[in-house]
Amino acid sequence: MAGRRRSPLTATGARGELAQALRRLRDQRDMTLRQLAARSGYSPATLSMAESGHRFPSWEVLSAFV
Repeated sequence: MAGRRRSPLTATGARGELAQALRRLRDQRDMTLRQLAARSGYSPATLSMAESGHRFPSWEVLSAFV
């Protein structure tokens, strides 16, 4: 995967599981956060917060990954 090295996930429970799933989805598409941001209209920071498990994303942000 191109782009910066990711930090290991520290979130646990449902938030951690969701973060892992979002990372897998993006990895399957071989996209960087910047590429996903350009396609979805969300900032890389917003997408990163969702993918890192720091915050539960909105339905709209979830749909950007899907």
